Amino acid sequence: MAFFTIITVVTVFVFGLQCIPLRAVWDLKVRGNCIPTKVLFRIIQAQGSMLFSKVSRISPADGRIVLSVIMDVCCVLLPGLVLRRLQVGWKQKLGLMVALGLGLL
Repeated sequence: MAFFTIITVVTVFVFGLQCIPLRAVWDLKVRGNCIPTKVLFRIIQAQGSMLFSKVSRISPADGRIVLSVIMDVCCVLLPGLVLRRLQVGWKQKLGLMVALGLGLL
């Protein structure tokens, strides 16, 4: 869980602080100094390649895809772990699992 938190915090900071002033990210009328888009995508690719380059010969883009899939699977499984311990009837648990499972679509 800490690993995903670190990756998320880094991504939020990189994309959140990509322009000074910050408003230049969404308001094209505001002039600002922004990190080029190519650099942002290189940072994203580096996150994936750092994780998987020593394990196998996965390209940086593929490494980021694998990282994204792993994070998605964990985000799907985490509510199930919480719901398992919830002290309600199985019908309510099933209903909550279905409702939370709609996020997969």
